[in-house]
Amino acid sequence: MREERFIKQDRELAEEWCNTLNISDIDGVMDVYREAIQSGILRGRTVPAVLTTSIYVWVRRNNKPITMREVADCCGTPKTVVEKIMNKLGPHPKQDPHVFVQRGFKRLNLPDNTTYQLSKRYTDLGPAMQAAIAVLLSARRANHQVNIPSVSGAVGVQPDAMRRYVTSTGGLKERKI
Repeated sequence: MREERFIKQDRELAEEWCNTLNISDIDGVMDVYREAIQSGILRGRTVPAVLTTSIYVWVRRNNKPITMREVADCCGTPKTVVEKIMNKLGPHPKQDPHVFVQRGFKRLNLPDNTTYQLSKRYTDLGPAMQAAIAVLLSARRANHQVNIPSVSGAVGVQPDAMRRYVTSTGGLKERKI
């Protein structure tokens, strides 16, 4: 197992990344990191990659509105590497799309009490994309001036990905099954 003195060095890196992501529970992140090390996941992988994945696992466990892409970009680890390590670590709780909706409302300066509904047509999408669609549709229904780039940026999804599901006028595209 990785010695405690090395884990202290790894903690400094984790603190830097967590500060950038506005995560204050460094101890919680380091607990996840220790779990990952104890499971033997470090063998054949870099410390930064396992640390990045540990941060994202903590995000999922604590239902924070931070996407895998945001964590991976902050830490400089490819998203595909984080996904592979996540798969090796086993199942983790799904994130709640509602926390991403609230994040979108806050960043777009929309009232917290704006009514929204998650589309039943898109339950197979990730929580951030579900939230982005809900924020766009509800904001437009309430006559707020928003567009796909502003909503995608506020929620944390790619505008091009969002355009696959929403028309430029704010309607839902038909899905091919």
